[in-house]
Amino acid sequence: MLRKLSRVLKIAHSQYSNLGFREFSALVFRSLFKIERIAIYSSDLANEITRNDSHVDDGYIKKGDIADLALSRRTMAAPPWELSCDLYDGVKDHFIYKKNGVIGHISWIYYKNDPNRIIELRSDEGEVKYSLTLPEFRGKGIYPEALREVQRYLKEKGYKMLYICTREDNVASVRGIEKAGFTFIKRINLIKVLGMQVSKRYATGR
Repeated sequence: MLRKLSRVLKIAHSQYSNLGFREFSALVFRSLFKIERIAIYSSDLANEITRNDSHVDDGYIKKGDIADLALSRRTMAAPPWELSCDLYDGVKDHFIYKKNGVIGHISWIYYKNDPNRIIELRSDEGEVKYSLTLPEFRGKGIYPEALREVQRYLKEKGYKMLYICTREDNVASVRGIEKAGFTFIKRINLIKVLGMQVSKRYATGR
């Protein structure tokens, strides 16, 4: 536990050490108590998944490797925290977009026993979490293509459903999710205290 906390604090320091006292205080306050309006989407993996080329804008989308990801983090001056979910939550499966050796997008896959899930998953279900497209790679259609690759990957492994959640006001994320073939289910309130989710995980009823 102490080892994990130490890793989290180290990541946080690398992300926020350049903030002034007022900015950092505001960030801490917002982190203490937060209510977000979340839109939940699902993909029935029994359906046909549109196959497009996984090569986008001279780059490519593929299943990521933790060792390669760790190396990429070491080469970045200030790696986004979304590149460190393996350190935060112990998750491993992720898909990345790379161009000229540089990671431009990442999407993590969480399963039934993984922490920080919004969905109450079954053993044959997954949830996409903490997707990020770096600013210089946005607007190229990478996000929906990455989500399609995740769907194909889980379908081939025998999974039945895939879920993804986003803030309802995140227009770009909603557009990418819907373009990837996900279907809207419901809106919920996600409540966090001290960064911990206190609202119940959403049970799909499947």
